[in-house]
Amino acid sequence: LTLTLTLTFLPPNRKPQPLKKEDFGDDCYGCMREQLTLSLWVPFEQVGLIIGKKGAMVNHIQRDSRTQITVPPQSKPSAWAPITVKGSGLGAFAAYQMLKALVEELDECVMDFPFPRSRLSAIIGTGGGTIRRLSADHAVRILVPNREAAGRGHVELEGEVDDVFRCLREIMVVAFGKASSGPDGLLDVGGAHRPAFVAAGGGGGGGGAKARGAEE
Repeated sequence: LTLTLTLTFLPPNRKPQPLKKEDFGDDCYGCMREQLTLSLWVPFEQVGLIIGKKGAMVNHIQRDSRTQITVPPQSKPSAWAPITVKGSGLGAFAAYQMLKALVEELDECVMDFPFPRSRLSAIIGTGGGTIRRLSADHAVRILVPNREAAGRGHVELEGEVDDVFRCLREIMVVAFGKASSGPDGLLDVGGAHRPAFVAAGGGGGGGGAKARGAEE
């Protein structure tokens, strides 16, 4: 009698790689043309810490990160207040680091950025395998435009802020390799309307961040 024993070794939980500002300064990020938008939600009572006396703090963050930061007025009381950061990938990450140091907590975020259509197939993968892996690995919901849709291509990420930046970092490596540049790094600017989206749902909670305008 012969017994065959098969042992399966499960890999240990991977520790997330630390985020560094150098991760977001490669040439490939030029395809965003400083049009990355990061929408954050912070506790309403701490918005004043971000604005500062006569706007001094928010002006300091904008100047140092080279971004535009918008704090829209609240039409009704809410536990969370939206903050919008617009700029390059490097600038958005720098602004996030400064904002994180000011407030006690940040809710989930939504990140939106233009992306060259010629590289969409790389992040979608065969049968959608790559985008599902990226979504699962980082617990981030990923929306990408249909390749057949007309207009400018945008990618949208939703989840915890650190997870979203890690997902962005890996998307750029998958699509461009390290510090890639050249014709493929240029954005195909078609029509101005937003196309239909293909979604890959991660563990980020499916729209939770967008619903923060209401009282919890």
